[in-house]
Amino acid sequence: MTPADADKAMETGKEAMEEGKEGMMEEGKKTMEKGKEAMEEGKKAVEGMK
Repeated sequence: MTPADADKAMETGKEAMEEGKEGMMEEGKKTMEKGKEAMEEGKKAVEGMK
């Protein structure tokens, strides 16, 4: 692997990370929504136990 190849790989990696961040934000939002729903369900369950 030449230094030029290494530079190319680093650039590609940076770009992939940027794209990944954008994708992760979308996925993260979905995950957060699911988490909120799960918390609501948990609260309801606790209320039901009282």
